[in-house]
Amino acid sequence: MSNYNKNKGKRFEEKIAKIVDKYCNKLIAKNNQNALSVKRSPFSGIAKYELGDIDLGIYRVYLPNLVIECKKWSRLNFNNNLFKVLNEAKRIWLHYKTMYGNKDLVLVFEANRGIPYALTDIQLPVMYIQFTDLYLYEFEAFITAYIKHSKQH
Repeated sequence: MSNYNKNKGKRFEEKIAKIVDKYCNKLIAKNNQNALSVKRSPFSGIAKYELGDIDLGIYRVYLPNLVIECKKWSRLNFNNNLFKVLNEAKRIWLHYKTMYGNKDLVLVFEANRGIPYALTDIQLPVMYIQFTDLYLYEFEAFITAYIKHSKQH
């Protein structure tokens, strides 16, 4: 894999970390300026690390089961064949699920340089597309609903 592709993946993970940080700060820390930030995990890309591509920092206390894996595809295009895209995403999600077991696994990806999507087996009360036994969400809607749900339980 070229350095260029690795950097694209790293930038995508950093983008996702900023989104998670934004909603953790808003919904958990209540916009506390001293809140610790969510960031790309220094262990990203190391398969045996149990916490995924995003380091939740102190928010791991509030979201102990959340594991976020990011996948940056260079040629992913929903305009071509949504079914083919979701089949590939499901194959990757299943691979990670065997590694993470009972954790709340979320595979985050984007298509057409658009908004990030989340594929997971967690059903939340926001708009989703059901694909077999998995659910596809817009990532920001998913992370907001997941944090609110976790705070209630």
